[in-house]
Amino acid sequence: MPTSVHVESASLSPNQASHARDPSESLPKTDHRLLARPGDYSTTYVWYVIALLTIVNVFNYMDRMALSVLLPSIKADLALSDGQVGLLVGFAFALFYAICGIPIARYADRGIRRNVIAISLTVWSIMTALSGTAQNFWQLFMARVGVGAGEAGGLPPAQSILCDYVPVERRSGVFAIHSFGLIVGMMLGMALAGPLSEIIGWRWTCVALGLPGIGVAFIVRLTLREPARGVLDRKAAVKETKAARDESLSPLATLVVLWRCRTFKLLMLSTVMHGFIYCALTQWWPSFYARSFGLSLSSVGLYLGVGLGCGSGLGMLIGGLLSNKGAQRDTKLPLLLGAAGMCLAIPASLGSLLAPSVGVSIMLVFVTGLLWSVPSGPQVATLYSVVPPGMRATAGAISIFFSSVVGFGLGPTFVGFLSDLLASRLGVESLRYALLAPICLMPIPAMVLYAAALAAPADMQRART
Repeated sequence: MPTSVHVESASLSPNQASHARDPSESLPKTDHRLLARPGDYSTTYVWYVIALLTIVNVFNYMDRMALSVLLPSIKADLALSDGQVGLLVGFAFALFYAICGIPIARYADRGIRRNVIAISLTVWSIMTALSGTAQNFWQLFMARVGVGAGEAGGLPPAQSILCDYVPVERRSGVFAIHSFGLIVGMMLGMALAGPLSEIIGWRWTCVALGLPGIGVAFIVRLTLREPARGVLDRKAAVKETKAARDESLSPLATLVVLWRCRTFKLLMLSTVMHGFIYCALTQWWPSFYARSFGLSLSSVGLYLGVGLGCGSGLGMLIGGLLSNKGAQRDTKLPLLLGAAGMCLAIPASLGSLLAPSVGVSIMLVFVTGLLWSVPSGPQVATLYSVVPPGMRATAGAISIFFSSVVGFGLGPTFVGFLSDLLASRLGVESLRYALLAPICLMPIPAMVLYAAALAAPADMQRART
């Protein structure tokens, strides 16, 4: 077994080999000594990087999902409506998550991505803890704005770094592992928030779940080495031309390149729809079980955390592993597999809302999470493989901008206001029927993902030449 990451360079001429060492030197305002180069890190260290960034993802989603379990207590304590609750878990978080994401990612494409991740993790951890001090809707709204602004700097820089540690043919599996962190975070957030809130209240629960992230931020800052950009992508040992460097520095050039990439546009649309549906369901499922089945917060967190978390995590890993094997035969197969998973998730998600018992409903949530998460790794891997290395963080942030505003922002907010609208006729069951609306949209991202699969091979080839 090789002990270090391998980059094909044996056949290079001395002049080409010199260019192979060039990428980091083209980065403006960067301490070049911090840049890890091919061969400088062992396989063990690469796995450490994957594990560390996955842990960061755990804290990202643990802080985010804990609030969904705490919503019944927060709603009662602060006397909020479903519409206001929807704004807290929707636009208060998503709008600033999206707005801050693009400038942060632009800096990450030019500076030290590791530092961006460490600072962002510190900010969102502090703001999660401060959420527990809110005395009214607007104070909690501003705390959620802070969480969103902090988390905006977590995902795109991390995914960009992983592309420079992992070759393209193995990225679906690695991104599935990295995305598995969000599932672990979801499970921990849901499983811990309920019992903790019954012991110490929802306010101190926010503090207890927020502060540990600061320690992880210090570990990221002290132990994560910044890799040179694009070292595993370009055929000629990642030889960077002046035009390519200019693209990485110009916002307009970046937008032009991305707009011309059909796969990127399709994946962005699929991600937007996926986010709308997924966040509408996951943010409101806890309240649904508390109202329609009368479960306590600790029971909701445990049952839903295990059911949704285990199903989603298993789906991501299965999707990533199958995609790694499929990509070696045909680069279309990972996305085709994801589209199939989305289609199969439709009847399971409908059943979860209409099931006669909690047990059957949670079992169908498990199946929904499993099937709906299959495309997670392939979508991310393809997104970062169809754009040039110097604009990956920006490409990810643009995708997140639209998926956050339209998907994460509108999804929970739409369900909250629809539930308020139906409450006069359906009473406590209004939320059950409001959740049926996003499920009806599930065929759309599946069809878009199928179209992206057909366009991906040609766009991947262009990005690597």
